Amino acid sequence: MGIFNKAISNNLKEQYAFWCKNITAYREALLWLRSSVLTMHDDEKPLGHFRVRHMERTGGFTILELLFVVAITAILVAMGVPSFVEIVKRNRIDSEVNSFVTTLNTARSEAVVRNTRTTMCRSSNGTSCTGDWEDGWIVFVDSANVGTVDGGEEILVVGDGMDRNRFTLRGNTNVSQRISFGAEGYSAGSNGQLALCYDDDNDGNGDFDDDNAKVIIISNSGRIRTLDTTDADVTISSCTP
Repeated sequence: MGIFNKAISNNLKEQYAFWCKNITAYREALLWLRSSVLTMHDDEKPLGHFRVRHMERTGGFTILELLFVVAITAILVAMGVPSFVEIVKRNRIDSEVNSFVTTLNTARSEAVVRNTRTTMCRSSNGTSCTGDWEDGWIVFVDSANVGTVDGGEEILVVGDGMDRNRFTLRGNTNVSQRISFGAEGYSAGSNGQLALCYDDDNDGNGDFDDDNAKVIIISNSGRIRTLDTTDADVTISSCTP
């Protein structure tokens, strides 16, 4: 019985020591919290019964700095926009030239493959030779060798044409209406030069210069080239040769 009472006594002592130890820790924590609250600055805003510290001010732009950045950006944009517009214009011109030259090469290759004459003519309706070059064009098997679409002749390619408000495409005498290729790929009698012009100032007339025009040259041998207006081989001098 004495041993049992002694065990209970030791157990109670251990529990008492545990609780005293934890109460001491809690008391120290509360004292630290109270000390921190009481030492806060007077300009700190209260939250309930406590005061909370302000967050440090993060870095940012002043109004003057922001205005300076906006001004520099505006200057850079003003400098870049004209260059961008010029690039877009040149891309449009190159795209239209490439489309036309690609059709010419198709007409020539079809003449060789089919061993017959093919003709490319200006066409505003996609079925007959009418209108101007900028209206559109067609390539057809010219079996009758007359330069027009006759009954039963196959139309091989239909070109959509260009924006007439901005582009003109005109050729001199031999290529003003049509371009033909023989079975050997030659274009004898269809040699000539065409001017593709862009109306840069929007005055209703194309501008014949290196910035706004390209010249397409077709030789008697069927060779097709694209040149600047100032090239020595260019003999036409306007957008309407």
